[in-house]
Amino acid sequence: PFLRAKAEYLRSTRSLAPLEREYRYVEAARFSGASGTEKFFQRPTALLPLRDGGMLLVAHGSDELLRMDSSGLVLERQRGKLQGFERPFGLARLPDGTVFLSEFGGDRLSRIAPDGSVKLIGGKGRGPGQLYGPQFIAADGEGSIYVTEFGNARVSKFDAEGNFLFSFGDKASDSGFPGFASPTGVLEKDDLVYV
Repeated sequence: PFLRAKAEYLRSTRSLAPLEREYRYVEAARFSGASGTEKFFQRPTALLPLRDGGMLLVAHGSDELLRMDSSGLVLERQRGKLQGFERPFGLARLPDGTVFLSEFGGDRLSRIAPDGSVKLIGGKGRGPGQLYGPQFIAADGEGSIYVTEFGNARVSKFDAEGNFLFSFGDKASDSGFPGFASPTGVLEKDDLVYV
């Protein structure tokens, strides 16, 4: 059931286009990004529940990370370092509370420590440790993260400090694997990575 639910979520978020299919679920709450002409956030792309009942919400359209309480009240906004987040997209949390945020427009990751400090990781490119169109992120139990790269058609793995470890998904000529076409989701479960 966990994998089916995650697969349904990934199917629904493959692009930024509006959803056309109706899904079977029970709506517990709905938080609007606007009230009249006032906009609170635009184009949410990721949501991460917090232990206190609140949540972290990535607002791709307004370039920010929001911390909200369980009623949808915005408690805090983070817009990144001096240059700000560039089209943030995915979100993952490590066991120690460190959060990784993918920046699709900035071709990088932001590592946000529990104290709020931000470290930028990667940069546009095709080489090891470089990113091109990072989107979805998953964390494993060891404190590593996996990020899908739409532009490089691969998944890159980084350690808890943001150091590049390796990437996979490229075409492997000797194995017959054609490579990823456009990876749009990643999940780690029981030491296996699903893309």
